[in-house]
Amino acid sequence: MVDINTFDETKIDWKPLPDPDGKPIEHASMSFLNVDEKAKIVDVLVKFSANEKILMHRHTSNYSTFTVKGLSLIHI
Repeated sequence: MVDINTFDETKIDWKPLPDPDGKPIEHASMSFLNVDEKAKIVDVLVKFSANEKILMHRHTSNYSTFTVKGLSLIHI
């Protein structure tokens, strides 16, 4: 579990978030935290650039989100 009080996003190994064709998505990065093959669960951090739009998309599996900082416009 990440301690939100000591979380430092500059220490995360951010990689480009790929689209379905493998090309980097603008304004989005990701970092894998854990892969549990037995439970078929992948924990991933996703970072979006401030004040930028992202493409509409659909999640094809169960997921949970939380906002570390800033405003999450999907909840407005």
